[in-house]
Amino acid sequence: MAHELKTPLAIMRAETEAKKKENLLPEKYAQNIIDEIHQMSEIISQFLDWAELERSQLQKDLHALRMKTVMKSVAARLEKI
Repeated sequence: MAHELKTPLAIMRAETEAKKKENLLPEKYAQNIIDEIHQMSEIISQFLDWAELERSQLQKDLHALRMKTVMKSVAARLEKI
């Protein structure tokens, strides 16, 4: 699945970079395209990671945390150091 989803993105990125290098595509547009391709690739990777976790026999007791609380806890521990 990763190959089928990521290969077209890699091709689009390579083509975009080539067009940018040849000045056939304005820098701003090329960078926007590359950024969007990167974002899509990250979403695919995250989905595949989630799917792997769902298939796993490991403990599945996952829950959401408030990052502010986590960061305060980490900062408090590091402050002692």
